[in-house]
Amino acid sequence: MIDVKMAVGLAQKYIRELYADEKITGLSLEEVELTGDEKCWLVTLSFYAISRGGLGVIAGIVAPGQSVQKFKIVKLDATTGQVKSMKIRTV
Repeated sequence: MIDVKMAVGLAQKYIRELYADEKITGLSLEEVELTGDEKCWLVTLSFYAISRGGLGVIAGIVAPGQSVQKFKIVKLDATTGQVKSMKIRTV
């Protein structure tokens, strides 16, 4: 089984690679949880990414080029460390 530090490191690496084109900043750990069956780690990360424009938080308008904070939950297999999913974390 991978430990919590390894799970967090793998989740951060995944986010950096997935959002490489958006030049994210401020990648921060928010929450970590081992599921009740101990099969998966749920790692919640936040970061800032440059907006492409559109609807923002609470249906406000976000201008293109504006930095927007995002929250993501990365689900990792607790045995292998393989990423199983990534979801939007609503605050």
